[in-house]
Amino acid sequence: MLRRIFLAGLVAVACCIGNPASAQTLPPAEAFGRLPLTSNPRLSPDGKHFAVMQSMSGRPVAVIYETVPTPGSKPAVVSAGAEMIIDDIRWAKNDRLILFVKHSYTPVFDKLRTWMRTVTVNLQGNDFAQLMRNMPTYQNNTYVADVIDVNLDDPDHILMGLYDIVVHINGDTNTLIKKENDDFKYDLIKVDVRTGRGVVYKSGDSRTTGWVSDGQGTPVVQIRQTDHPLQDHVLTQHNGSWSEIGVYEATADTGSGVLGL
Repeated sequence: MLRRIFLAGLVAVACCIGNPASAQTLPPAEAFGRLPLTSNPRLSPDGKHFAVMQSMSGRPVAVIYETVPTPGSKPAVVSAGAEMIIDDIRWAKNDRLILFVKHSYTPVFDKLRTWMRTVTVNLQGNDFAQLMRNMPTYQNNTYVADVIDVNLDDPDHILMGLYDIVVHINGDTNTLIKKENDDFKYDLIKVDVRTGRGVVYKSGDSRTTGWVSDGQGTPVVQIRQTDHPLQDHVLTQHNGSWSEIGVYEATADTGSGVLGL
C-alpha cells in the first residue's frame, strides 16, 4: 500500500509532541486539496539523496532532494510527459533513480492494455535511459518493470526479468517448430542503467515464472510453474545446475510466495 505523508501533518505532529494542546488545531476547510502531498519516499543507498513522488499540475512527478542541501541547491523535478504516468520510483544506484511509468494504448488488432516501462534518470533529473528497449521482445511484454537485483557492487548494471520468444528449430529441415504453450521463456536480463541496454544473463524456460538473486548479481532461486495440477516448483542453483527443493500448490492465488533472501 502506498504510504502517503502530509508534510503539514508532520509539522503538526512535531508541534503536538511539544504542546499537547495544539492537537486540536486543524487546517481550514479552504486548504483541502492544497496541502503538499508526497508518497513513496526512497533514500539513496549512500544516504546522500532521497526521492519522493509529488503532484504537479495534477500529475505525479518524481522529486530528488539532497539529504543535506548545499547552498543554492534546488530539488530536481522529473515528469513522465503528457502520455505516461509515474507509478513508482526506486534507486538503482547512488546516482540513478528508476521511474516505473505506465500508459495505456491499443495495439493493432488488440484491446486496450496498460503498459509498464522503466526509465532511469541521473541526480539532476535528466539523462533518461529507457531500460531494455533494445531487447527483441520488448514490445511483446506489457510489463517491463521486474527489477530483481540492483547489485550495488556493480556501478552500472542491475538484473531484471523479461519474457523472450522460444524458438524451436527442426535440425533436419531447418524450419521452425510450433509447440503449444511453449512460446515464451522468462529470462534474467543484465541491464546497463546508464544506457538502458540489456543482454540475456540467464535463460529460463517456458515454465519459469520468477527469479531470486542474492543481492550481488548471482541468481540463487528459480521458480517454475506447471499445469494439471497447477504447481510452483522452487529450484536452487548449486555448482551451475538447478535442483528442485520444493513443490507448492499454486491454485486460488496460493503458491510458493518466494520474495527474496
